[in-house]
Amino acid sequence: DTEADSTAMLLTMASAQEPGVRAEALTRLIAESPPGDAAVLRVIEDALDDSDAAVRVQAVYGLAELGGPESAANLELALGDPDPSVRLMAVDSVQPQVHGNWLLQEAMADPDGTVRALAALRLHETGQTESAIPGDPSNETSLDVQPSDLP
Repeated sequence: DTEADSTAMLLTMASAQEPGVRAEALTRLIAESPPGDAAVLRVIEDALDDSDAAVRVQAVYGLAELGGPESAANLELALGDPDPSVRLMAVDSVQPQVHGNWLLQEAMADPDGTVRALAALRLHETGQTESAIPGDPSNETSLDVQPSDLP
């Protein structure tokens, strides 16, 4: 089966030496794999620990696209990534109807102003400002974005 062969090749490429090859493999796996493919999800989850930020960005996107509600824990991990581009992708990948708003609320405390501004924008777009978790202290998070928060 050529689809299985293609997936097997991409899974191998996902562990290549060059970061660009790993990122491309993830991009194609995300586009070509059905949601819930355990082998693909495992490789994408492993890529969250990649040494290259571009690969981690793809992993965050892929988990949000293919992982369903269970991906919330991985998105939360990504919000703690040292690279702001990974945290931006995590904020951009949150699907409030699937993951709730608590991840966006958490991102409002990010040290990077761009991440905070995107989280505020995403919360504003949803029209919801309360956390999906009752009693969560992040319900008190202000959605005010100061000029100093913007890039």
